[in-house]
Amino acid sequence: MDAITDEPLPMKRKRSKRQHVNEESWDAKKQKLNREKGLKYHGKTKLNGRWMYNNEKNEREIKPRCKCTANKKSNKCSLFTEEVRIAIFKKFWTMSWSEKKVYVSLLCERNSTVRARNRKQEDVSRRACSFTYYLRREEERLRVCKTFFLNTLSIGEWSVHQWKKDLGSKELLHHRTADDNGVVNEDETELEIGGNKKSIARQKLFADRKASLNNSLSPWQKLSLTIAEHHQLKCIWNHYGSRRMNYSNFM
Repeated sequence: MDAITDEPLPMKRKRSKRQHVNEESWDAKKQKLNREKGLKYHGKTKLNGRWMYNNEKNEREIKPRCKCTANKKSNKCSLFTEEVRIAIFKKFWTMSWSEKKVYVSLLCERNSTVRARNRKQEDVSRRACSFTYYLRREEERLRVCKTFFLNTLSIGEWSVHQWKKDLGSKELLHHRTADDNGVVNEDETELEIGGNKKSIARQKLFADRKASLNNSLSPWQKLSLTIAEHHQLKCIWNHYGSRRMNYSNFM
């Protein structure tokens, strides 16, 4: 039997705890947040097999307004003062990317073309739809031209088209038809993103559902958002979920 000794046993090295990771201190994270907020940032380029943040990008700035006249009936660009434009610009660039996509989507409508523009072949056109742009002034939703919309938000036309395309599974497409007198009639129908048209019975069902939804909305909801915006926002919300999105930004 071995003799019992009073010598202390060797201590095992204690496993050190991992330090708390602060992602906000990462250079890549900082550049990503600055880009999201429209601030000055450095884009990355690959040099000798390594990614380097050396592509300097300027801060987003509001661009000059359009040259639309005040007597133009369709577009209401002249009703927006420069102070209102700046407020819209600042609010837009405080949102996350998901919120920006929803915001732009609610203020843009895809409209099917009324007539073909190809002069060589009648009723043949490569363009299936066009866009109508709106901006909010207090509680009003006013139509503006494309230049005014893009310059106020300081974004490109490609971003608008891509964000509209990348939204949820459904969207509203306004079908426009002109009668003999030149009056344009709009008919809202529900379409899949892929472009498959619903049947006429489905269109009537959607119209009835829209009427019942209109009766169920509270007064403040009718005031703040249109029926089409409520339906579209619901589809978008179901697609993106509540990830970093603030519902109050769209009211």
